[in-house]
Amino acid sequence: FIAAPGHVLISADYSQIEFRVLAHMSGDEVLIDAFRKGADFHAQTALKIFGAGSGRDPHALRATAKMVNYAVLYGKTPYTLAKDIGVTPQAAQEFIDAYFAGFSRVRAFIDRTL
Repeated sequence: FIAAPGHVLISADYSQIEFRVLAHMSGDEVLIDAFRKGADFHAQTALKIFGAGSGRDPHALRATAKMVNYAVLYGKTPYTLAKDIGVTPQAAQEFIDAYFAGFSRVRAFIDRTL
């Protein structure tokens, strides 16, 4: 693209914007701290869900955690999440529970607003 004379084009990267807004709105200090430190939020969630030293591919764990992050944010059920990531609904519920254990104020915010 080329800007018209006297105009400029801008580009903005809204990296993980939904989760940054969630951090602010929920007041979840763990989430806020992750963004302040420039941490990879999806990788951090993978650690909360799967734990350290699971022996599985970190990239695959991050990809699954990213899907869990968005599932929680947009209110997916364990059944729908299970279909999306290829696990049982019980396993999906365990991922969701681990997410909320790690980001407890997010759970309170969702309960309060939905």
